[in-house]
Amino acid sequence: MAGATPFIRDAWKFGGDDDTYFKVIKGTYPGQTMPGVFGATLTDEQVWKIIAWIRSIYKGDPDRIVW
Repeated sequence: MAGATPFIRDAWKFGGDDDTYFKVIKGTYPGQTMPGVFGATLTDEQVWKIIAWIRSIYKGDPDRIVW
């Protein structure tokens, strides 16, 4: 079984903008790998906090940032 693609990288399968991250985490983005059950247990506020944390630890190429 292949592992999940990490959020913290320079190239994103679905896009690296906040709206896409939100939909992937909530389990509402078509073709994603994150189980929808996980996102259903999180409030919108919790999802935005996760996105902010992901952004805060990104150490990749600043020229590739899309958010």
